[in-house]
Amino acid sequence: MTGSDINGDTIAFLRSRMDLQVSYQWLREFVDVTLSPEELASQLSLHSVSVERLHRLDANLDRVVVGRIVELAAHPNADKLQVAQVALHAATSSRGRATRTRTVPVVCGGTNLHGGMLVAYAMPGARVRWHGQGELVELAPTEIRGVRSEGMICAASEIGLGTWFPAEGEREILDCTFLESESRSSSDALVGMPIARALGMDDVVFDIEITTNRTDLLGIEGLAREVAVVTGCALRKSAIRPIRVPRSVRAPLAIRLEDRLGCPRYGAVRITGVTHAPAPWWLRRRLLTAGVQPISNIVDVTNYALLAYGHPMHAFDVATLRRDTRAQRSGAAEIVVRRARAGEQLHALDARVYALTGADLVIADAERPIALAGMIGGAETGVSASTQDVVLECAVFDPVRVRATARRLALRTDAVARFEKGIPQASVDAVLDRAASLLLEVAGGVLEARTIVGAPMPKPRPISFRPTDAAAALGVSLRATETRRTLTALGCTVRARGSAWQVTPPWWRAADCTGVHDLVEEVARVYGYHRIPATLPIGQLPIDVLPPAPPQTEFDGEYRVKTVLADIGATEIATYALTSASVIARCGFVPEQCVQLENPLSEEFSLLRPSLIPTLLPVVAANAPVLAKGAVFELANVYIPQTANSASLRKGHARTREQRLPREELRLAIAAYDRSTSGEIVLQVKGMVEHCAAQLGVRGIEFTPATSCNLPSGFCLWHPGRTMDVVVAGVLVGTLGELHPAVLEAAGIPTRVALADLDWAACIATGGAPTVLRAPSAFPAIKRDIAVVVDRRTTYADVVRVIASAHPLLSTCAYFDSYAGEGVPSGMKSLAFHLTFAADRTLTAEEVDAAGEAIAAQLQSQLGATLRT
Repeated sequence: MTGSDINGDTIAFLRSRMDLQVSYQWLREFVDVTLSPEELASQLSLHSVSVERLHRLDANLDRVVVGRIVELAAHPNADKLQVAQVALHAATSSRGRATRTRTVPVVCGGTNLHGGMLVAYAMPGARVRWHGQGELVELAPTEIRGVRSEGMICAASEIGLGTWFPAEGEREILDCTFLESESRSSSDALVGMPIARALGMDDVVFDIEITTNRTDLLGIEGLAREVAVVTGCALRKSAIRPIRVPRSVRAPLAIRLEDRLGCPRYGAVRITGVTHAPAPWWLRRRLLTAGVQPISNIVDVTNYALLAYGHPMHAFDVATLRRDTRAQRSGAAEIVVRRARAGEQLHALDARVYALTGADLVIADAERPIALAGMIGGAETGVSASTQDVVLECAVFDPVRVRATARRLALRTDAVARFEKGIPQASVDAVLDRAASLLLEVAGGVLEARTIVGAPMPKPRPISFRPTDAAAALGVSLRATETRRTLTALGCTVRARGSAWQVTPPWWRAADCTGVHDLVEEVARVYGYHRIPATLPIGQLPIDVLPPAPPQTEFDGEYRVKTVLADIGATEIATYALTSASVIARCGFVPEQCVQLENPLSEEFSLLRPSLIPTLLPVVAANAPVLAKGAVFELANVYIPQTANSASLRKGHARTREQRLPREELRLAIAAYDRSTSGEIVLQVKGMVEHCAAQLGVRGIEFTPATSCNLPSGFCLWHPGRTMDVVVAGVLVGTLGELHPAVLEAAGIPTRVALADLDWAACIATGGAPTVLRAPSAFPAIKRDIAVVVDRRTTYADVVRVIASAHPLLSTCAYFDSYAGEGVPSGMKSLAFHLTFAADRTLTAEEVDAAGEAIAAQLQSQLGATLRT
């Protein structure tokens, strides 16, 4: 089944979002709204769906009117030009005779001009595009090859109607003669009428974004219901008459449902003796305002049903259906709804051939699939110029089945967009009858059969609702009568039972109105969120106390680390999880070992990132030329392919869904860059990691020399000698260091970059208790400085660990300098620290000196260190 893409080579515009283009005139056929388009757009945006913008169809048609060519002569000085006398006004007497006519001379090069032709005439002062190209040009009376010309006889593209009236030739003029037979105005009344009014284009089109839960608004009728609720206007009754099925059936129709779960309800009518022709202008105009190109009267009826009622339909040419022997004898048309069989294919209307599987639901004749249910029809059974006998179908299909097949086949149509979100079964009967009645009106023929099979839609379940529920949730005083009036206007049935109401949503809202919270939301939006008064929060404000308590939830920890990093000047970034093979390979990862998308939008988004580094570096590359230094961070998931090494997989068992999905790891990446060549950039990132650990209560964090600077692929990602492993409570949680210059060069980064790549879940899992705040001592502290000479291979962490545990009077130890050079033996280095000693009493100089000597002794015994004087 197809939506608006159901014939020949023409496929309608497929919307990237759930947008609806709604003609104001068309909408008023369903609801008696009197608000201006601007006022209506405002009310809808306040109470319902978002109106993104308004398009005036007559915006560029000022001073363009209907003219009639009353005389046509060859141009005396140009072979390809003609001089036309264009009538612009014809006044009539009471007897219907013309009393006066105003004509103007116009030089024109149109190839299809003829006497009596109605044309689009642009008067002097109108703005047009020459041959549909370039900027708008204002017309003025002029002479062309010595002949006076006032205004212009226009092609459709010259007045912005090229998509509405595609030209067959380069110099073809817009022929409006068809309006004489289709317009309600007389032929003489059309002359001089503004072209926008004559064509019905004095209209405004609403561009409306429909949220995914409101599939009932994907049609004009559903939107009209919404307008009626918001504005208080009355809905109009359908002007389409109900169909009548004859008692004697000469062309029977049989429908067989073999998969009732995949297709709960299927209806069809058979109409013989139809005439394939262009649809009337009023119908074509409705489709064009919605962004759908007209095709033929039969196809346009199905597209009208899609746009007006939100229900996709499809028409089959009965002459192309294959039948079994019994059906051939009886002349019956048989439709079968079943699963596809192994090896079957569908030659679809989009000129593609789809290979089908047993999971796909198809519409079939006696031998082969003729449509993919809920998606697209087959090219071999579509209507054509020779069609005289059609079957018009209207059905509902399992949304999950439609979505699964559409994703596997990478197939997106307007029908898929609606069926995958669910269409109520209750709409089948009414939509089928309305479409059949319209088809009889525009294509003629005789209704021979009407068949509907399957179960009707189950009745919506009532919801127990108290009038006070909405008022309590919204914090406003709402009268019970107002709440009841709102629910009734929405189509709900309200029955009082004691203090509670039993509210039954209408069939078109049964899918998204399932509980009290949904009804409260409906009452709130109709009442108006803008009318709910703003009040300040009541209660104690949640003030953070440093150091904070350890994270209680995963989200709490994520929020806290982002806040801490932002507070110290780092900028949070959010990059795409999808990337390309070239970006991945540039950082040393193997694209073939990454998670690959089966149907990527483009090569740039074909892989899921295995690390945050490949997607973070382009951000640094973009900022480094602008800012001399900076720091960024990202906390996000990376995706690691599952390995097929379990015992069941080795035995050839099918992989479960969990085994097919990649493993997601939450990683924290902190990067800093600086044009300076001092090399302290690594220390900056190290300090940021230590600060985060302290603020989040992570204990036992250590930095050890990196065991390897290479990735598993053998690629050297990190700078040897400037890289360290990050260990928390004995668990390796990540790497910190400078990136290799070759990586920076490949990424186009001209500065040094230090980066920490951490497994955030492992950091939090091994975190300890927070720091306990103690009141400062009332007694003065005593400070001493110490400088020790140690082996160059001795780490700063080793020295600090010995100093911190050497004496109980030591309060703090802070590094402030390092030195290697003259005065320090070769192979050695000097580290200097500020030491602070404190106690709950006044310390003497002798006690502090003794503590200093004890520290020096421990450094000598454990690290072979000597004091530097």
